[in-house]
Order: sequence, then C-alpha cells, then structure tokens
Amino acid sequence: MMERPCMRRFIQCEDNGEPVLQDNETIDFKMDDVELTFEVEVPAQVGTLYITTRRVIWMSETSGYDFDVPYIILHAITHDTESFPKPCLYCQLDEDEDGPSEMFLVPPKEEDLQILFDSFSHAAMLNPDPGFEDEDDDPGLIYNLEEVELGAQQAANLAHFESVFRIPGEENFGEFESVPTTGQYDDAVDDDEEFVDVADDEEEEEGDINGEEGNHTNYSDGNDDTYQES
Repeated sequence: MMERPCMRRFIQCEDNGEPVLQDNETIDFKMDDVELTFEVEVPAQVGTLYITTRRVIWMSETSGYDFDVPYIILHAITHDTESFPKPCLYCQLDEDEDGPSEMFLVPPKEEDLQILFDSFSHAAMLNPDPGFEDEDDDPGLIYNLEEVELGAQQAANLAHFESVFRIPGEENFGEFESVPTTGQYDDAVDDDEEFVDVADDEEEEEGDINGEEGNHTNYSDGNDDTYQES
C-alpha cells in the first residue's frame, strides 16, 4: 500500500549543498532567494527552492522543508494584499496533526510567479494524488473539492433565478395575432401633407372616439386653464 504523502522537516544534503535525491529522481526546477512562511503574521525566511520529479524542497542555512508533491493540495497565484502582504504563490497543504495547513512562497521578482506556478503544475501532473486514482489507471486530477461544490451550487442558483425572473408576457411571446387595421387611418393624411398635420388629424380622431364612448375629453381655452366635458 502506498504511503500517505507527507511533509518532512529534515533534508539530507550532498557535499555541494544540494539535496540528496531518491532513486530515479531529478531536479526539474531551482530558484534562489525564495521567501517562505506558513503564517501571514510570521516573517518569511529566505532560501532555495527545488522542484524535483517527486518532491518540493526548500532549504535555507538554518532550516529546510521537504514535501511530497501530492501533499500540496492546491497552488495558486495571489495578488490580494489583504491575504498576504506581497504577491505570492499560495499553497494549501494536506494538513496533519502537527503540520501547517497553508504555505506562502514569494519569488525574488514578481514576474517569476508564473514560472513558479507552471513548475508546480508540472510536478502535480507527474505526481497525481494516489487518493484520486481508480481502476482504469486514470492519472487523476488535483482539485479543490470545496471550489467544485461551490461552483455546482452557483450553477443551481443561476438556474433557479432564470426560472423565477422572467420578462412579463414572455411566456405568450409569439402567440399574438395581428389586428386588422384596414381603413383605420385611410383618411388621416395625404402623402403630400406634413407631419404636424398628421398629428393634428390623429388627435381630432381620438377626441371623436372618446366622445362617442362617453369618456371625459380635455379641452384648453388657451390660457393654461383646462376643463372637462362629458
């Protein structure tokens, strides 16, 4: 049975200061002057970061950390200064009883964040979490379960809102029949009459219709005084 991915606080080093590698393990990426901290309030230490075909290793003159790649559940670039004072690579860790739950890595230059992210992504592809492997030898996917559940909930909410908020009359759209208008405005205007004459004729016709139906019709005496006649 495969051992659970873990984090180690002791690193064996070669005479040249490089980490001792396991069988069939090679270094794919190295970056000097990388800051590391596990808590926002704790000042970061500066050391050298190694990403191998199996592990993520960070070493300084006084300390070191060695992570199996699947131990790093999630990695993402963040520029949110409310979460961390500097742009960094945020890592969510497979927390155990004594270990930290997250890690912040700050490269010497902000533009190095992308290559750092890509190197972590490549290592994750080479080392899928054994907990996600199935009988079909699927290489597996590394993802954040909470984010997947949140995305599913947001999709359900959107579908609900779309079913509740509809444009009035939308359900009967396309069911209206055209109303015959033959002769309704045949005598309203000649082709050579101006637009203002059309408006006058329509107002007169509307007044006639209102009068026939017994509705109140407004009149003006020209002095801004308006009265009604039944």
